[in-house]
Amino acid sequence: TSSLAERVFMGSGGGGGARDQECCALPGGGGNGGGIIIVFSPKITGSGGKIVSCGAKGQDAGHNFYATGGQQGGGGGGAGGSVLLITSPSGILSDGDVSIDVRGGVGGKESETRYAAPGGKGASGRFTWHKVPEHKTGPLSLY
Repeated sequence: TSSLAERVFMGSGGGGGARDQECCALPGGGGNGGGIIIVFSPKITGSGGKIVSCGAKGQDAGHNFYATGGQQGGGGGGAGGSVLLITSPSGILSDGDVSIDVRGGVGGKESETRYAAPGGKGASGRFTWHKVPEHKTGPLSLY
């Protein structure tokens, strides 16, 4: 079995776009990955609230206005991060009240569609919900 700490990770950054020529235009940079959110609470309720740890969009490639044939690739989207909720067994999230979002970011656009490609989408992150018995006392170990 894995520990709670092994289920929580930062989202990785997206890869940079490929560069066709060394003149003038730049490929898109990769998007940032999502972070780590840990919530310790007996109960979680809300009214349309969101807990978000998404990856960022990859950057669009620059356009080469000064030379012909410069096709640059878009940057890849960053991966989603992690959300870990630690509640009592009765700390139920009601449908529609609170949403969790760990999506990966979309890829950036290419500079020219004939020869270049857009960046790829970042992977989804991870959501873990751990229920601690209400009678538990003392510190809680993530390991």
